[in-house]
Amino acid sequence: FSAASAAWSAATNALKSKVQGKKSETDEPGELLTAPEESLPKNEGPQPEAKAAEATAVPEADESDAKGEKEPQEPQEPEESEESAVQCFGCGQRFKASELQAHLESSEKCLSAAWQVAVNAIGCMPGAGTTLWCPACPDAFLGKWTGSISKASALLRHVASASKTGVPESAPKAHAWFLTAFVALLLSSPPPTEDTEVESEERLQEWISSSPPLVNIVGPLLAKPGPAAREAVRAEMEDSESAPWPFGASDAAVEVKKTKKSKKPKVTSEAPGYDLYNEDIPMDVFMACEDHTRRTSDGVPVLDLLSSDEDELTQL
Repeated sequence: FSAASAAWSAATNALKSKVQGKKSETDEPGELLTAPEESLPKNEGPQPEAKAAEATAVPEADESDAKGEKEPQEPQEPEESEESAVQCFGCGQRFKASELQAHLESSEKCLSAAWQVAVNAIGCMPGAGTTLWCPACPDAFLGKWTGSISKASALLRHVASASKTGVPESAPKAHAWFLTAFVALLLSSPPPTEDTEVESEERLQEWISSSPPLVNIVGPLLAKPGPAAREAVRAEMEDSESAPWPFGASDAAVEVKKTKKSKKPKVTSEAPGYDLYNEDIPMDVFMACEDHTRRTSDGVPVLDLLSSDEDELTQL
């Protein structure tokens, strides 16, 4: 029995050793598996995920940049410039609003049709003058311009040429200011653009029937030249306060002083005034007249036969 119990204890010990050996083998791979995870650096673990995020983030940035480029809509910039462009009512070309003013100042042909219609509309009225005059020319200037209303464009040609001269007596600054103010006044209510020559006359007539501001200066330019008419033209212009000489009140004051000096004093008479074309003779005049001629009872004058001439002859 003792031999059997010793064999049994040896078998149980061998079995326990085997079981413990298996447990140690199973525990070591677990430690090996967990150790690399703990030993790995924190940045190395999520590298694949970060790379994938970066790969996906780059196309998103490209898409946002592409969207940002589309938001300004660069191809639409020429469309905005086309909308801001204005068509010239004379030649039909398109200009920017700032360039149209300069174009019309240098192109008398584009202004002539509208200006002639405005002059004809006022010139056909009863009592209107038949001669245009330039308000920018000084009154004392010998070469001041006047012209017929049938050729109203000649005034525009004169103003354009006089604005470029270097003669101070012709007031080139006043001509340049008048041309600029004239174009600005026309653009405040411009004529409609025309497509054909047949429609242009009808459209201009409709435009002039609406009484644009340009019509207001035609009347003074058909009146008698002088400071009063020049002041009426200046008052209708835009920025009238910056008008140079001869525009302004100073020229009018000088003219008024000249007229006051040229006036002669009136001669007063105490004699009563009578109508010389009336056949009736006033009684006070009739009674004041003294007739020294001797007359007969019938009123026939008595002639003296001895005159002074005869006395001189007898003395000789």
